[in-house]
Amino acid sequence: MKCKLLIAGVGGQGILTINQIIGESAVKEEKQILASEVHGMAQRGGSVVSFMKIGNYRSPLMGHGEADILLSLEPVEALRSLDKAGSNTDILVNSKPIKPWPVTSGKEEYPDVEKFLEEAKSKVNSIKKIPASELARKEGMERAANIVMLGALSKLDKFPIEETTMIQTIKETFPERFVDINIKVFELGYKFFDSP
Repeated sequence: MKCKLLIAGVGGQGILTINQIIGESAVKEEKQILASEVHGMAQRGGSVVSFMKIGNYRSPLMGHGEADILLSLEPVEALRSLDKAGSNTDILVNSKPIKPWPVTSGKEEYPDVEKFLEEAKSKVNSIKKIPASELARKEGMERAANIVMLGALSKLDKFPIEETTMIQTIKETFPERFVDINIKVFELGYKFFDSP
């Protein structure tokens, strides 16, 4: 199975950790993987976009409408990446905004993300909002929202890496004292759409 995955967020949200876990998991399953990252101006708070292709591809980059999955850790970053989404794209978006300084200082307004996502629904296969930051915070580790999102990603049928492989890679990626909490929040994301 082949998959074109776009991951979007801002610096400091753990996109590189997601890339590492997906990449190492793909290698474990002997799947070819190509990846490319684009970082914004700021180390923390700037846009970060990662392109990943799992399967037999020549380049990790994507054209307009090519993404099978768009995984966004921040709502506005999902909007910025919508040009890569097409009628077959499934979008998973963390519902918690990270407001940049111009917004928090009152100089600018945060966009009406709900309006844009509602308009985008007719142009993509599905859009699913996940309260990843809230779920991770309830477990005492809001910084692990990226792992909640990784769990939700693993649930999608079009994502070609097994949940068990991802969990094994999580065990190998984090220091021992953080393994259990990361597996727990991964499973919260994985099971999120099962709950009524």
